[in-house]
Amino acid sequence: MSVVRHTDPDVFLEAAQPMAARGEASASFFTGAAHTLKRTPPRAGERLYLASFRSGHALGTANQRDNGPVLIGESDIVAARAFADDLARDWPALHGVMGAPMGAQAFARRWRDLTGRGHRLSVRLRQHALAAGNAVPAGPGMPRLARVGGLG
Repeated sequence: MSVVRHTDPDVFLEAAQPMAARGEASASFFTGAAHTLKRTPPRAGERLYLASFRSGHALGTANQRDNGPVLIGESDIVAARAFADDLARDWPALHGVMGAPMGAQAFARRWRDLTGRGHRLSVRLRQHALAAGNAVPAGPGMPRLARVGGLG
């Protein structure tokens, strides 16, 4: 098992860099969480899990805060199983996993094997990336500087 736990969001982001190459939508799972942690550090006693996985060509990232689900994004199946192994020891009461279908299903099956807790699909989410946008036509009128005292 090649799971590495991190406490520093910047170190986590550095370790997760190979996952960012999979695409912006995938990277948003872990980059958003890490940047939020930098703005609002965990309170004393708040649960925090930042982890990366690398073994050969298999990659993964996982993050979880307080009582939320663990987010594994586009982690490979072997990474998802490794995160389940790592988390089950410390927090068998975890309430969910979010990520790409193959990894999330692998995590859930491994979780069931380790903890005896069943699982069910409760929601399907998709991430979309805007590749191009349409030009926005200019509005009518002219720009003007605001002045003290209003119009005139």
